[in-house]
Amino acid sequence: MIQRIQTIYLLIVSLLGVFGCFMPLMDFTREMNYGTLSAIGFTQISQGNSEVVLDYLWGLAILSAIIPLLAFITIWLYKKRMLQIRLTILNILLMIGYYAVLAVSIWSITMKHNPDHYHPQIAIVFPLINIILSWLAIRGIGKDEAKVRAADRLR
Repeated sequence: MIQRIQTIYLLIVSLLGVFGCFMPLMDFTREMNYGTLSAIGFTQISQGNSEVVLDYLWGLAILSAIIPLLAFITIWLYKKRMLQIRLTILNILLMIGYYAVLAVSIWSITMKHNPDHYHPQIAIVFPLINIILSWLAIRGIGKDEAKVRAADRLR
């Protein structure tokens, strides 16, 4: 039953996860310095000496790769609905962990570089949207499971 609404939800989770990997999450400014936090790492550009510094954030990078991959794999497990529900719950927990790692990353960048201004970008809300869509997918998968069990009970 791949043509169900939860497939659309999980596909959107995958797409937003992939877009979130390549879009900036937050911009930091301090005097003439400019920094961008993305899922791959923190890039700092100094205007005075035109130097680019990239600090890799492996926790964010790994979670940014696993979350859309797990959502896409979950789509193809439509015959194993209980496994689909468990993997979607795992994906929600990973997204909550993503926000925890993101908060620690922002805190460490703040302590290290002491920026004056923060400018959050749109990609910072993608995991929150993904959590909501995953929850809706769990509800849809649960409804399918209830229909199948009801049909088995009638036989």
